[in-house]
Amino acid sequence: MLPLALIPLVIGGITNYSINQKRARTESSQALQNQALLARGAVTNSLDKEISFAQVFVKNPLILDKVRRDRALAATEGLSDIPEESLEARFTNSRQLAPNPAFNSYLEQAATLRNFAEIIVTEAGGFNVGYSAVPSDFVQAGEAWWEGAKSKNVWFGDPAYDDSTGQSGVDFSQAIRDPNNNEFLGVVKFFITDLNFGQLSQYLADAGLQGSQRVQLLAPQAQSVLANFSDQGAELAQTPDSLDLIGGDTINEIAQRMAQVSQENQPLNALELQNQWQRDLPIQNLRIATSDGGRGWNDSGPKFRPDL
Repeated sequence: MLPLALIPLVIGGITNYSINQKRARTESSQALQNQALLARGAVTNSLDKEISFAQVFVKNPLILDKVRRDRALAATEGLSDIPEESLEARFTNSRQLAPNPAFNSYLEQAATLRNFAEIIVTEAGGFNVGYSAVPSDFVQAGEAWWEGAKSKNVWFGDPAYDDSTGQSGVDFSQAIRDPNNNEFLGVVKFFITDLNFGQLSQYLADAGLQGSQRVQLLAPQAQSVLANFSDQGAELAQTPDSLDLIGGDTINEIAQRMAQVSQENQPLNALELQNQWQRDLPIQNLRIATSDGGRGWNDSGPKFRPDL
């Protein structure tokens, strides 16, 4: 189960989906809803596992020792008083405060083991102390993922295609804190790729996904499809535009609206939304349901079945 504070982010950005079925009138809507729940649950479970991994990772003595030593080095050299542009120029070759190939190799192995496209570790000032692959910047303070983890301890970004790694996925960052006094020591960022969701294809096949049925994982804010699932297996995005959204602009608009209302964390009036969206959009027989009966938003979130 994801922490409650993360649920709106996960619902709003990561597990919005569309289910398109050309033979909708002859297929079971209950089966579609079950497949949708399965898709959401599988993704949520995957992210839950990564949170658990991150919580153990940031307590690793190797990580703690490195960020402590490099924070002391940054303080000794007065790096916090130097303009960011000067720091980027100074560390343009290594993009690392104190180069340590063995530490980077450890991060690279961890990334490979977990199917992460990227791991970046920073000390308390936001300066890189290690990475699985050379990042584009030395200073990470000011980045949304860094500031989010520092202030909230855990941060998830919107799912998107990442040009630097050439993969689709989601940024996830976790604060590094002293186990003894909870002092902030730094931040670690992971880029979770769609490879982590590969097991979903088999789950959906076992649940009866067949024929023209499709499940798509969407990134509504980026207006892109991260993955397609059918009875033939999974197809992952290779570029931001490599996969077509079934249902086009209409489905994308519904996904964005779902993201918006889910983030509001208010009781859901499914019937009111159905009527309003059918008036606004070229869609018929829209069905919206929540596993909690419409009393609010939970980890299962809203499901919809449109007939275009």
